[in-house]
Amino acid sequence: MTATPSARRLWLLPEARRALETRELAVILRCYRKLAGISQVAMGELLGYDPSYVSLLERRRRTVNDRQGLSHISRVLGVPLHALGLAGDEDADFLAALQFGESTARLAEIARQAGRAAEAVEELWPLVVRLETRLSEGRVDYGTASLLARARATLGTSLGHILPEEQLYLAARWTGGAMRLARYLDEGGFLGYVLRMHGNELRKAGR
Repeated sequence: MTATPSARRLWLLPEARRALETRELAVILRCYRKLAGISQVAMGELLGYDPSYVSLLERRRRTVNDRQGLSHISRVLGVPLHALGLAGDEDADFLAALQFGESTARLAEIARQAGRAAEAVEELWPLVVRLETRLSEGRVDYGTASLLARARATLGTSLGHILPEEQLYLAARWTGGAMRLARYLDEGGFLGYVLRMHGNELRKAGR
């Protein structure tokens, strides 16, 4: 079993992010149950554990130390690997790539504002593909989601300047995707910005 998209995005909520920062399995499990609104019995069914074992984990009477067990929890509940101490070389490389991605997103936004929408799309597309792949694999963290939301918004508004009229709905799809992610990020100013962008693209598409 793998986590659903809604379960993965649960970890973007402020309370969930604080739980992840502790890197304590007991805190992370309790937080998941609270936000998902499920019992220890339901948690046990998800993980294939006896409910009594879930209780022991949450009370720190037991722990999971082996990589296979932690990977199982990560996969089923959508917990980012690094929060369970499992970040490997690939994740370290991706964190470095995120820093480069921040610069890419800023330069693309500058290009869009300067009227060079095609250049912005060309800059953003490889970054968006990589971030979308990361998200689809269930490896969701705040940095990835925040950068992807901004990249989606800029990509959508840039496409809105270069697509033919009959394809403008594609631009609105990207700004809509940015809006859905932004709702999880607890950034009111950014959400307002994305809502305006999405509204503009919907109007241009006649929707």
